[in-house]
Amino acid sequence: MEKHLAQRIHAKKRLQERMNVTVNRSDYRKLLDMILTGKAIYLGRRSNRISFFRLDIEPEPIKVVYDSKRKTIVTVFPLNMPMYANGTGCLEAV
Repeated sequence: MEKHLAQRIHAKKRLQERMNVTVNRSDYRKLLDMILTGKAIYLGRRSNRISFFRLDIEPEPIKVVYDSKRKTIVTVFPLNMPMYANGTGCLEAV
């Protein structure tokens, strides 16, 4: 499986798991468009490829990790769930 597809599947699973929100391909594209058109709030950058954004969606806002090289959402966190980089360099929720 190609990495961009794995990232998309992972992000959709995390939205369902953490926010109880099911998204289809169209919904996922709308989330990406929010980032690409500047409607998302920029929260910071981890590397040249990985950035963090806040998306104001229903039922509540979310934080997303975005891969600018592949133009995919990598994962999703509830707004109140802190993120940190562990010793391996991977992002995890606390």
